[in-house]
Amino acid sequence: MSIAVMNWVWAHSPTSGNHRLVLLAIADACSHDNGTGAWPAVDTIRRKARITDRTARRVIADLERDGHLIVHRGQGPHRTNLYTVVIHNPCQCDSCQSVRGDTGDRGRGDTGDRGVLTQLCHPIHPEPPLEPPPPARTRDPVDNPSARSPVEDGGGEAEEVFTALGEAWPLSASQRARLTPAIGAALATGWRPRDLATHLDGNTTGVRNPYAVLRARLADLPDPPPVAPPRPPWCGHCHPDTRHIENRDGRPARCPACHPLTAGGEAE
Repeated sequence: MSIAVMNWVWAHSPTSGNHRLVLLAIADACSHDNGTGAWPAVDTIRRKARITDRTARRVIADLERDGHLIVHRGQGPHRTNLYTVVIHNPCQCDSCQSVRGDTGDRGRGDTGDRGVLTQLCHPIHPEPPLEPPPPARTRDPVDNPSARSPVEDGGGEAEEVFTALGEAWPLSASQRARLTPAIGAALATGWRPRDLATHLDGNTTGVRNPYAVLRARLADLPDPPPVAPPRPPWCGHCHPDTRHIENRDGRPARCPACHPLTAGGEAE
């Protein structure tokens, strides 16, 4: 554990609620004072924060999206996630409030030894890798054609999503290829390309790693929006926009031939 990283989260992290508890649970597992070397299982994080597994995964995705956490999925021991808490670098200047424990003999004065740094300063945020490693897979879809999504086989709908996202989400060809299976899985659940792009494009403020943010949002998608039933073909005898006709008494009524709510029925 790293007391330095935990103290930084307590003193300087803007997070609150479950997000703060999850960040503290990960900080508690850091092997180094620069926020690296943490690979707790999601179940461990869940138990420490006293939240559900689903909430833990959603909060981790939020912390990654907002730049408080860097997640290398499947890169830790036993294929756990490897985490980096984005903190400040330690400084030795006189103005910094660096609290260190004394490891020397108090009876003989200062021996020159220094203990563990417990407070950090001066913002120097580590940049995430430009090409995060791909998540571990139990079996390559290339070797298992039945596991490949329709989009992976060249359906073109993933490209429609990337096109709709536009220049605000710059991605390399390799990053697009890695996101394509997740997009295919989302489309298979009922998402339409345009609706999916609109959902993924919800908030671009402060995004430093477009690939990591899109990957996190694809991993925590809600249910797809309902699809409105198509309107019946226009019959040619009513108003084409309202699908209303005029009754004998001059009042408007739904067209019994092509109004979506009365097609096949009788006019009001």
